[in-house]
Amino acid sequence: MRAALKFGRLPWLLAIPLLAVAARAQPADAPVDAPAISVYHETAVVSSYLWRGMVLNDSVSLQPGLVIGWRGLSISSWQSFSRRVPHGQMWTSSDMNLEYARSVRKFTASVGYWRYHYPDMPRDEGETSHEFYAGVAHKSWLNPSLKFSTDVSLGGGHYWFGSVAHGFELSSRLTLNTSLGVGLNQHYYQTQTTISDVDGVASLDIRLTRHLVISPGFVQMVGHRSLFGRHHAFSLKVSLAN
Repeated sequence: MRAALKFGRLPWLLAIPLLAVAARAQPADAPVDAPAISVYHETAVVSSYLWRGMVLNDSVSLQPGLVIGWRGLSISSWQSFSRRVPHGQMWTSSDMNLEYARSVRKFTASVGYWRYHYPDMPRDEGETSHEFYAGVAHKSWLNPSLKFSTDVSLGGGHYWFGSVAHGFELSSRLTLNTSLGVGLNQHYYQTQTTISDVDGVASLDIRLTRHLVISPGFVQMVGHRSLFGRHHAFSLKVSLAN
């Protein structure tokens, strides 16, 4: 059994990206050239760790992530640390992603790979899963998108997710983001083909500088009554981009 990871040992996850971006922060109206390499960092605190209609952890969780992109290719890392855990390991998820996206006019197609690692799971139950996916999105008022994912290890099934989303610009520094999505689960961590989640999401982007945004948010998930049920979570996210 690995030693439990305490929240007090997490500052290195946040300090380096925060200092790097803060050092070059500018007012929101300052002109800046688009960088050749994009860097995006976010850290969220959520009341529950929800995923595709499932509750992976029902306690407060800290979830930092980092994305580095170059010419349509991106690599990202995402982590989750939860307050209440059954096996004494607060580090509950460690995920890596590789994606390539290509845009043609208003359409964007993407393909990618996720490696999901669950440090708090016993080895005999499996700690790592692998997923491949493909998606398409259209840039318009409703921004419709559709993604198909297939898990080739622990999940052993498929997952479809379609959504629409729109951002309402309330002012130069405030944007209300809303989205509605539906997830179809085909034998993914369970034995049926069913609607796993209908997701309603709302968040408010508060832009403090060109690079720094704070976003309180809320998500409501409703799925198959006996398999997934009804869940909701509140969140507070801080994001930084170059």
